[in-house]
Amino acid sequence: MLKSTYGTGCFALLNTGTDLVRSKNRLLSTIAYRLDGKTTYALEGSIFVAGSLMQWLRDGLGLIQSAGESADLARSVGDSGGVVIVPALAGLGAPYWRADATGSITGLTLGSKRAHIVRAALESMAHQCADLATAFAADGAGWAQMRIDGGMSANDWMAQDLADILDIPVERPDDVETTALGAAMLAAVGAGLYPDLRAACAMRPASSAFVPAMADGVRDARLTGWHSAVDRLLR
Repeated sequence: MLKSTYGTGCFALLNTGTDLVRSKNRLLSTIAYRLDGKTTYALEGSIFVAGSLMQWLRDGLGLIQSAGESADLARSVGDSGGVVIVPALAGLGAPYWRADATGSITGLTLGSKRAHIVRAALESMAHQCADLATAFAADGAGWAQMRIDGGMSANDWMAQDLADILDIPVERPDDVETTALGAAMLAAVGAGLYPDLRAACAMRPASSAFVPAMADGVRDARLTGWHSAVDRLLR
């Protein structure tokens, strides 16, 4: 099970227990938490641009008036019309680690509309996570389920697209600020309100589930287009 936070950027962590896994596929090894002197580790994949991409569409390009509008625009078209955005507005993070990379929008035609560009921006979230999933799997830590949080995860369209492209169930809590909740759970255990973290899970809110519903051919075509755009960018 993976936990992925979508704020300004995206940070995906998978608990590896007491094993400090040294990634051979350009992921980060990090400390998840320490309780009673026992350290629990995680593998992490970092994406530099997530919610900040929506902010750029709003404040930089004026294509949307609010982040919430992006979901309605994405639904208004059947696909991105061939438009692919590589959102390297602050470089590309894992697994590429190219701080010198700059963003690109490819596939534009006279038929490209505002909705196609906004949808392509949202699609880039799942595309980047698919690259992370490949790297995690190569390190022996394949994903079976994803839990998402952070402000951007409130976007239902994006949450469903993650499930479709990653081909795994995605779960989102009703309160998406679960990074703060995790700190509160640890504090509750430390204060003796709960005997352990498993008991502290009673603090978790209700959640919504998103299950894959995309044909394999559509998924494959999307990822092929994404990797072609990334390859052109990094040449």
